[in-house]
Amino acid sequence: VGDVNDIHTYPSPGDTDPSSTQYAMLGEFGGLGVTIPGTEWAPGRCFAYRQFSRSSDQVSEFSGMCRAIQSRVGHISASVYTQTTDVEFECDGFLTYDRRNKFSPSETMALRKANEAIIQASALKQAMQSI
Repeated sequence: VGDVNDIHTYPSPGDTDPSSTQYAMLGEFGGLGVTIPGTEWAPGRCFAYRQFSRSSDQVSEFSGMCRAIQSRVGHISASVYTQTTDVEFECDGFLTYDRRNKFSPSETMALRKANEAIIQASALKQAMQSI
């Protein structure tokens, strides 16, 4: 029912196909977390689908997820990473509960490049289809 074939998978991005009446969307994936001591809303009670002790490991895992989505731009129209900020009992954001960046400048750039690669792959796919 509706215009979207939307799936939610954690932590890895799933794969879905459009139908003749629906576009394909990866509505939620992710839940990767690194906890920064002293920034939690509830210390010691943070949840993440996949918890890391080092921010660099979270960046590597997220980059791999982006590569998987990049390979699917031909049939997935949208994807939503969950989530951008930590919230009460979930420490799976890019920002802490008090909205501080969890990553070094070079890690932040790697996250940005991973996202931009999806956008570039989609633009290339659209350009190739119009030829």
